[in-house]
Amino acid sequence: MGKMDADPYVDDQLSLFRRGREDDAFHNLLEASADIIESLSTAFSQSNDPHVQAFLLSVAWNSHNTSFIPLLKTAIASRTSEVWKEALNGLVSFASVESLNALRKALPCQDAQKQSWIMEAIEQMEAALNRKRPEEGD
Repeated sequence: MGKMDADPYVDDQLSLFRRGREDDAFHNLLEASADIIESLSTAFSQSNDPHVQAFLLSVAWNSHNTSFIPLLKTAIASRTSEVWKEALNGLVSFASVESLNALRKALPCQDAQKQSWIMEAIEQMEAALNRKRPEEGD
């Protein structure tokens, strides 16, 4: 699927989503090729609906494609809890230095709940990354 085909495809899947066929839309987008990354990111930025934005973020991080990390980094700044919580889930799922740095950059924030969740995620991710590193002196 090329870029020209990706935009209408993402739009079609969002139409399915809005008609209550969330599972179908989710799996269709998840199974699509990496060519939808830009289209999915564009759909996120053009949407004013937090439910649609959270859905798109869920597709992004469940794809396990690290090319979506920039989208998640942008979304963590959202003031809408449904959106930032999905971005947080995504960044944690990647458990990478890049996603950890994105979480660190998201602090401090005005929302006490969000700040608490991000701090907890940072602690968990640091622990996970430390377990991945080979022991010093081995």
